Amino acid sequence: MNDTSGNKETAAIAAQKIEFDICEGIQGRSLLKEMPGGLEEPENIFNRPVAFNPSTDLSYISGLASTGLRTAAFLDDKNLTANYNQLSAAARQHLAMVVHTFPHEGQSKNSHHAISGSGNFHLCASSPQEAADFALIAHRITELSLIPGICAIDSGDAQEVAPLSKENIIQYLGDRKSTRLNS
Repeated sequence: MNDTSGNKETAAIAAQKIEFDICEGIQGRSLLKEMPGGLEEPENIFNRPVAFNPSTDLSYISGLASTGLRTAAFLDDKNLTANYNQLSAAARQHLAMVVHTFPHEGQSKNSHHAISGSGNFHLCASSPQEAADFALIAHRITELSLIPGICAIDSGDAQEVAPLSKENIIQYLGDRKSTRLNS
């Protein structure tokens, strides 16, 4: 679990730290200076490896999501709109995945509205704390509804983020390893 107490972070970094804590697959540009824990192959709080792919094409996490793994992507607005067809396909296929988007240099902060018809739900974070919280909320929503989510990050300001405990995150999202279906 990433300890962020006392550290100021941008919203995008706060969201990416949460995603490395909970996901098995992450795609997009890494905003972190180093992988969590300094590991080449980091593990999430569920003790499962986290695969990272720097591509801006959503095919990688779409494939991982279709196998039932918890996934997330980080794309700027320009790459988000370029992936409109893949976002629509993910909604049609009921893939539980979360895409975080942030403004590209020189673009409007509202360009994520261009993909509003893709069939995904949208959350918009206006602070680093909201970005971290919305990352967890988006995963809960997408896993229960099987509708992909988009978390727009509107804030570039660095602020302190109060981290949740590993136990609270596991209780909120559930540990898929220990989940059993009733026969």
